[in-house]
Amino acid sequence: MSSSSELPVIQLAEGISGRVRPGTGEGVLWLHGYTVDGSMWGDMWDRLPGWQHIAIDLPGHGASDSIERMIDLPTLGRRLGQMCISRGVRHIVALSFGTLTATQIAIEFPSHFSSIVLSAPSLAGGPRELEVARVHGTLVQYYLQFGPGPWMRDIWMKCRIWAGTERVPEMRQYMGSLIDKHDWSHLKQMAIQRYTQSKQTEEALQKIEASVLVMIGDRELPSFRTVAATLKRNIPRCDVLELADADHLAMIQYPEVSAPAIEAHLKANQSASLTRDGDSPSQKEDKQQAGNKAGNNP
Repeated sequence: MSSSSELPVIQLAEGISGRVRPGTGEGVLWLHGYTVDGSMWGDMWDRLPGWQHIAIDLPGHGASDSIERMIDLPTLGRRLGQMCISRGVRHIVALSFGTLTATQIAIEFPSHFSSIVLSAPSLAGGPRELEVARVHGTLVQYYLQFGPGPWMRDIWMKCRIWAGTERVPEMRQYMGSLIDKHDWSHLKQMAIQRYTQSKQTEEALQKIEASVLVMIGDRELPSFRTVAATLKRNIPRCDVLELADADHLAMIQYPEVSAPAIEAHLKANQSASLTRDGDSPSQKEDKQQAGNKAGNNP
C-alpha cells in the first residue's frame, strides 16, 4: 500500500499542517476521517495521477494544532477556504469525519468550489449514530482511566464504522498504526464538540453551488444515510452514488470503484465556467469575501 507519509509535513494554514503532492492538474483538497491523518491518502493519489493533491491533518490529528485551539468549525472552514482560494484549489474530497469540515468550507465559500466528494457524510448538528456514540463513550472512559494505549485502537476498530476494511488488510493495518499515534487528549474536555456545536442548516446547504457527489455503501449506517438524503434534497447539484456490498468506509473498502468515480467527478467539473483570468464572477466574489474574512479572523 502506498502512503503519502514520505512527503514533508508543512504548515498550510494557521494551526493546520499537511502534505502536498505536486501535479500538473488542478488542486484537490483531501480531508481524512476521525483518529487518522492526511498520510492515509497515498493509495488513492496513486490511482488519480496528474492532479495536485493536498492533504491536511485536521485539528487534533497528526501534526496540526489541538482541537481546543480550533475555536469552532466555522473558523476552521474559513481558514481552509482561504487556503484553497490562495492556492487555486476548487475541488474537495472528504471521508466520514472529514465531511463536516468539507461541508463547512463550502458553506463559508459557496461559490468558489467546482466539485466536492463527500463519502460517508456527516452534518454538524445532524443525526447521531447511537452505536458510534456508545463506542465513543467507552473510549472516553478508557482514556480517563488508563490513558492512551493499544486498547484505544482495539476498542475503536471494533466499531461498526470499520466493518469491511478487512477486505483491504494493508490499509486497515496502516490506519491502525495511525490510531496508535493519535493524541486522545481532546477526550478530557470533550473538545470534539467544537466540530458539532455549530449546526449546518438546510438553508446553508441550499446555497452551495459546487457539484457534489455523495458516496455511500449499501450497508451504510442509518444516520449517515439520512445525511446523504438531506444533502441530496438541499444541495442544488448533488448526486448520490451507492457502492454495492459496501459499508461505512466504502471509499477505501473498494478503491478500485471509488477512485474512478472520483476522477470522473473531478474531470466533469474542472475549470467550470471560468473567465479568461481563471475565475467566474461568483468565484471573484468569494475571493473578496475571503479577504474580508481574513481581516476579521480570530
